[in-house]
Amino acid sequence: MGTYYSQKKCPRKEYLKLIVMRKLNYLVVLFVFVGGLFLQSCNKDEVQKVPEAEMQFVINQTDFEFKTLDDSVPMCQDLSMDYVVFELAGTTYTSPIMFANGKFLTKTVKLDAIDGTYALTSFFVYHDNLPVGPDSQDVMIKAAPLPNSTYHDLMVNKLDLEISVEAFEKAEVIIDVLCYEDIFYDAFGFTWFDMNQVRIERQCVFGDICIPDDYLFEGSPYIQSLYADQENGLQTDMPAIMEVKVYKSTELIRTFSNANWDYPGEGSCLEVYYANDEDLAESFTYEVYVLKPNEANGTMEYQLVGTINFDDEVGGITGDDGVVDFVVGDCNLDDVDYQWAY
Repeated sequence: MGTYYSQKKCPRKEYLKLIVMRKLNYLVVLFVFVGGLFLQSCNKDEVQKVPEAEMQFVINQTDFEFKTLDDSVPMCQDLSMDYVVFELAGTTYTSPIMFANGKFLTKTVKLDAIDGTYALTSFFVYHDNLPVGPDSQDVMIKAAPLPNSTYHDLMVNKLDLEISVEAFEKAEVIIDVLCYEDIFYDAFGFTWFDMNQVRIERQCVFGDICIPDDYLFEGSPYIQSLYADQENGLQTDMPAIMEVKVYKSTELIRTFSNANWDYPGEGSCLEVYYANDEDLAESFTYEVYVLKPNEANGTMEYQLVGTINFDDEVGGITGDDGVVDFVVGDCNLDDVDYQWAY
């Protein structure tokens, strides 16, 4: 019996050992297979990952004060800067604007780019009209002048700006912009306006103001006013010191004034102008403000004396001289185009 038991015991051990070895082999194969899938997935992720660079612009608002220029320059509009649209290496990007650390910045933009130098070829700043988000109702209020344009030489950080980009790095770039108005598109080098469609309309405005006789004497608010600086001093009938606000529909385009002339309000008519799209029916308004005393406190201020409404290129009424002339007060003048109460 002892011999029989010994003979059966050894084969059973070998059998169990064989089973264990087979299971271990299965586990090794499974581990290698799963590990291969994991490595393949990692390699696949590495292959698909596109190099990205980050860019942020500092918007430097340049003015015309450091150059000698004609008075006809774009006027800054009192509108918020909400977002920018720029073109880098042939790709157009849009980014919101924020104010931080005392400067206007674009939010960081991610670029699909490898190491290298890229040309910034356009940069526009927009005010976002409702509805919220970029659309055709928004207003371009600032822009970087294009190379070879009249205003390009005024810039320091200007187009075509060469920007060095490194993958997985962030670049902060300063760009100079100027206030923008459509009628100055050519000075910015912009060519998307068709000269046969957009026309600059110009008119000259001149006014007289007739004041009561007692305003010529001591205590009169006119004595210390700009009228006293006119070549002939205070008179009962003087050239009006004025502001003319030009509106397209309800949008203020620009304010023109003759107050800063050598002799305020005197020596010439005041030229006003606006851009007229000849393909559209548009309405315009001149609001005429004249410098005169506030009846309540005697303070000299610009007061609305009259409005002139017209369509397209019609402009205000003119006589044979081509000048829009008006009178405020009881001046006995003939053939004036507009007569408004003092």
